Amino acid sequence: MFGPQHDRPLVSIYSRADAIADGLLIETPRQLWAEFRIPGPAAVTAQLWAETVATATYPQPPAPDAPPVLPFEVRARLEALLWQARTVYETDPRRRHRQTFVAWRIPGPLADASTPGRVHPDEHPDARPVRVAFTIGPGDCGETVATLAHAHTGGVGRFHLADDDPAVTWPAAGWEPDSATGDARPLVTIEVLQAMLDHAAADPTRPPEVEAQWWRDGTVTIDAGGRCITLRPDPTGDAGIYPLGPLGWPLRRTAG
Repeated sequence: MFGPQHDRPLVSIYSRADAIADGLLIETPRQLWAEFRIPGPAAVTAQLWAETVATATYPQPPAPDAPPVLPFEVRARLEALLWQARTVYETDPRRRHRQTFVAWRIPGPLADASTPGRVHPDEHPDARPVRVAFTIGPGDCGETVATLAHAHTGGVGRFHLADDDPAVTWPAAGWEPDSATGDARPLVTIEVLQAMLDHAAADPTRPPEVEAQWWRDGTVTIDAGGRCITLRPDPTGDAGIYPLGPLGWPLRRTAG
């Protein structure tokens, strides 16, 4: 007869320390997270690091056992990310343990790497948005830790442009009723909105020409053949969610 074995755990738990050792989470130097008043040790997922912190010169994050010294350009980008996280947390009256904000992927050199937080799309025409989730919670031993990762929004259906290829569809983050027609209009993440604008700008068969300009408050102004359209993020939910009604484009919900 075999009895229970108490000398080893019955369930293997993949810990935060395991994720750091495997390179899935990148620890930030203590000096940085303490400087920006993050409530505990902060780590960035490897995917988010690759999109917002890494540079062409330094594409790889530091190894877990590397000295806590970062190249200047990498440090400046990481400081901008931590500055945004600290700001969104401290300006929330309820100090919720999960916050979302929009960071910007800057392929080239920063316009001004000397001031934390100065990573803005109006200074970098090639900037691309990334929604970030900043979470504060217990670590492996119950200590307070912070994690920065992509902010994932569950899909609630898809839609397409009525005058475009119906095979080209876009995911909706939500729906809102059109008070005039009663139809449901999509809400989209800032990443989807950017992809839609890129698609429209690159389509030679779609007049008029579409040009977009992002601003640091999240507003985007769209010039469509002399017609100026302004889109602002929805203030009622997570950061970086936009209603598409002001575009005036014929949007249709995709069946299925």
